[in-house]
This record gives sequence, structure tokens and C-alpha cells, in this order.
Amino acid sequence: MGKSTDGPVSRYLNRRASLPLSQAIVRHDLPISPNLMSLISFSMGVAGALLFALQVPLGGGLLAQLSSILDGCDGEIARLTGRGSQRGAILDATLDRLADGALVLGMTLFAYANSAAHLGALIFGFLALIGGYGISYSSAIARALGREDYKRAIAGRDARLFLIMLAGLAAAFAPGSLLYFLGLLALSTLVELGWRLMRG
Repeated sequence: MGKSTDGPVSRYLNRRASLPLSQAIVRHDLPISPNLMSLISFSMGVAGALLFALQVPLGGGLLAQLSSILDGCDGEIARLTGRGSQRGAILDATLDRLADGALVLGMTLFAYANSAAHLGALIFGFLALIGGYGISYSSAIARALGREDYKRAIAGRDARLFLIMLAGLAAAFAPGSLLYFLGLLALSTLVELGWRLMRG
């Protein structure tokens, strides 16, 4: 039920939770369509972003990871029931990007409020945002060109959301640490994007 493009977090962690959940939904004929699951995953991501902005980083980080796990369920449900569609794929990808942007914004607001380096928080947040969108855009273009070998290296969405979860856990005990995690998120996305551009 996994995909060839799964990153390491999805393959070794997320699928262990998402697949049993998807199978249970299908087995019990629950009224949860792939598109509804995409919306639920998106809602968890936005809720996580709000918790970061409201200075509740532990909840924000945990909801970000929950969103990542549920993001695998929509595709699994679609494959298990044969209800995959281009519309669903577009909806899923679009909601993922919106949730990603919201989470980076929430983290940036938290880092801005809990660090004297206000400019640094804004710069790191901006770089993390454009880096994440750059990775997603390059993936979409590669797939449109038939590049099935265009796989993630270090900063796929699963890895980014896992890093956000770790940031939330750390910030619950040391609020100032979130600035450094935001910087790490920015660095990893830009390194990944640079590697993709170099390989062509």
C-alpha cells in the first residue's frame, strides 16, 4: 500500500500507523472517502499551526505528525477501494501545501515570540517556506515530465513534518530552541532543492 516515492519516515514509521487505520476504515465500511481523509489531514495540520502560534508547541508538533500519518491514509483508502482520481490527487497535493505553509507560519510566530532574534525567525521562516514549496514544485514538474526516478533525499514532506514534531517537543521544554529547528528546516529544504537542481 506504500508508494515508491515514500520517504524514510513514511516507509518505516507512518505506514505502520496509517495502513492499519485505512484497513479498519475500509473493513468497517466507515463513511470516510479519500477526499474526506485529505481534509481531515489538512485540518490536523492547520490545528497544529494554530497551536504553535498560540504558544502550545507540544500540541502543534504532535498534530503535525498526526497530519503526516493521516496524509498517507487518503491514498491507501483510494487504492484499497479503487476510488483513486485525478481530482483527489490535486486536492491532496493542494491541501498539503496549504498545511505546510500554515505550519511554517505558526512556527515562525512562535520563534519570533520566544527569541530575541526576531529578524532571524522571519528569515528562517521565509527560507523554510520557499524551500518546502520549491521541493514540492520540482517534484510536480518531474512527474509531469515522466521522471519516476526523481525521489526525495533528505527533506521530503514526511521528514519535514517529523522535524516539526521534534521541534514542538523540544520547544515545550526550551522555547528558544524552536528558532534553531526552524533554521534546520530551512537549511535542509534548501540543500534538498539545490541537490535537485544540480542533478537536473
